Amino acid sequence: PGWHVASRVSGRTAGLIVEFRDPQIVATFQEDSLTLVKMVDEGVFWVLLALGAVGVAFVIHFIIFRRPKEEDKQPPARESSASNAEITHKNVTSKNAKRIQAVKGKAKGLEKHPLQAADLKGHTGTVLDLEFSLDGKYLASCSTDRTVRVWNVKDFLDRDHKYIRVNVDLDHAKSVSMSPDSRAVVTATDDGNQVRVFKISRKKDGTGTCSDVVDFLKEHSAPIISAAVAPTGRFILTCYSDTTFIIWNLKGEVLAREDTKQVKNHFACISPCGRFVACTGFTPDVKLWEVIFSKAGDFEGVTRAMDLKGHKAAVYCCAFSKDSMRAATVSKDGTWKFWNQDGYSFRLL
Repeated sequence: PGWHVASRVSGRTAGLIVEFRDPQIVATFQEDSLTLVKMVDEGVFWVLLALGAVGVAFVIHFIIFRRPKEEDKQPPARESSASNAEITHKNVTSKNAKRIQAVKGKAKGLEKHPLQAADLKGHTGTVLDLEFSLDGKYLASCSTDRTVRVWNVKDFLDRDHKYIRVNVDLDHAKSVSMSPDSRAVVTATDDGNQVRVFKISRKKDGTGTCSDVVDFLKEHSAPIISAAVAPTGRFILTCYSDTTFIIWNLKGEVLAREDTKQVKNHFACISPCGRFVACTGFTPDVKLWEVIFSKAGDFEGVTRAMDLKGHKAAVYCCAFSKDSMRAATVSKDGTWKFWNQDGYSFRLL
């Protein structure tokens, strides 16, 4: 009693809707299912609808009005970034310009060092090595421009610097050394990896030409890292990047081949007396060999002489004093050491 019953037909499915005496509850059942729905009061409905509208309005306000403000703050940062980049670019450009001017000697406020004697201009490539002659009258240099140039020291203070130019055909020299009489230049070629000797003939005006070229046979596959002529003129030394050095006579014949057992060689040189060969490498010791000749000048052999012990890491370079009584070494351990010959050995000073 008091119920209102209505029938509903949807498609092929027939259902029955029953409304309770309480108008806020609606019951529906369809086939084997029954659903009770709680009807919401009209006032509550409008309150919820108003709250939803306020939320939607807030979201729209945030999207439309808040985002442009953040974008308004970004342009100054971009301008600042752009200005900083422009300033940095100007600074880098200015520094590069100053460096170029300094190299050319035209930078304002920059002067040459008071001890600088001359700028030897002539090479068009990177200069890889140079060495003074034994008498100090000449300076030999080699470059990637495939030339070797011999400069006259007496011209250093003049405006024009004369030199003897020697062309290295199809290759370039990476190491250069002068013979004791300054009449020949011994080089180590880069691509060919062999010794090439240039004989020089000089003229009275200070110029000269290359009169002859002698190529030694390639005796080792590892790259040559240094080549030198003994001050006595009796032999030539070549040191290789592995653990090998070779002693040659002036005709290009191998006299001795030694293994330094240093994992890797870094440098080798000959003492001014022509007696010792010093070799540095991966190990912290500098190893010295004695090259022995008879009184008649015949080669007798190479013997291990001594080790210079004191460094804690690999040694990069070694040099002797003019009288061969002292030596200096520089190492990866950040130190250099000075040695004095004490009898048959070198003592650390």
